[in-house]
Amino acid sequence: MWLEGRHPVTIAAFSVLLYAFLSLPMAFGYIVVNMAAGYIFGVFGGMLVTVTTVATGVALAHVAMRHYCRPGIVALIAKVLPAEYHRALFKLLAGPEALKIVFLTRLTPIPFGLQNAIFAVTNVTTKSYLYATVAGLFPTQCLNVYLGSTLRSLGDILSEGGLSLVGYVVLIAQVLLLHGASFSSKTWLELHTLPLLAAMGHHVVAVDLPGGTESLTPAVPVAPHFQKDFLEAFISRAGLKPAVVVSPSMSGTFSLSLLRSKPEMFAGFVPVAPVMSDELTQEYLGSLRVPTLVLYGDRDQHGKRVSEKLGKIPTSRVVMIEEASHPAYIDQPDVFHELMYNFLRLLTEMTDRAHVQVIWEEVQQLNFRAALEIEL
Repeated sequence: MWLEGRHPVTIAAFSVLLYAFLSLPMAFGYIVVNMAAGYIFGVFGGMLVTVTTVATGVALAHVAMRHYCRPGIVALIAKVLPAEYHRALFKLLAGPEALKIVFLTRLTPIPFGLQNAIFAVTNVTTKSYLYATVAGLFPTQCLNVYLGSTLRSLGDILSEGGLSLVGYVVLIAQVLLLHGASFSSKTWLELHTLPLLAAMGHHVVAVDLPGGTESLTPAVPVAPHFQKDFLEAFISRAGLKPAVVVSPSMSGTFSLSLLRSKPEMFAGFVPVAPVMSDELTQEYLGSLRVPTLVLYGDRDQHGKRVSEKLGKIPTSRVVMIEEASHPAYIDQPDVFHELMYNFLRLLTEMTDRAHVQVIWEEVQQLNFRAALEIEL
């Protein structure tokens, strides 16, 4: 990234100005910049840069909004909130509980710039505001900087391979997490997959499939094409079309049947040793152009056979996860998360589906096995 190798004064000045801008109303990207600090400087360096420059940037934005933007912000608040509400809010923030209110607000998902605008036009003292802001932002800064630091290893691997998949803008992918027969949507919470992918900026949904351990439907109906119809309807009604579908084991009866009939429902496909029918012939697989990351554990013979077949998809990459059995994503969750980050970043940087084959040909030159040796 541009900041790497720059003089510390340049880094500090740029960061202060960037955070000052992100502190303004309608600006966004605060979480992404926190993660970028962890990516560039590591955990401790990233925290030092983030905490100090955020405090300075927020202070500059606070002073600017309080002295130069106050009438416009007050008018905007008056349009959004009834008069009695914003008068009560201003009165509350002028009292002894102001510091506590600012601190607790920093822990909420209320947009960062909107919080700053409201606090700037109230009578909360600047000193209390800054103390509470630094303390309230610290927990999420720790999380975001740490997440950014864990992505550093992928950037190093990719740059060594001559291809940069680490961009400067986080784009959103729609990710649908399915599950195996003995698991449920809770599995993705326990593995921290849901919060990790969400923190990367993606829209992530996990579903309990009919017949699963937590499903309200204890058995899969015997109606023809039920699995395909169910998954198609769910993706459409959940607003995920097209979706990046992660499909381990049993869920392959749902995902692969839909892939066979409507590949346009898929923005990407991550099968992990899925159950697979013979209906998907080599000829059909060879005609698909869905970006696919095929995963299996080195101790899973079924997964190896299925992965070899799915590897016939021209826009696919097959990766064996070492020291893993059939549920490889459970045996090696850190490796799985690194590979998911790599794959989703690749997808969000594609501008045209026709570029998929070219990109995968370049990606195949990278040493993916090296990524499997990295511990978060």
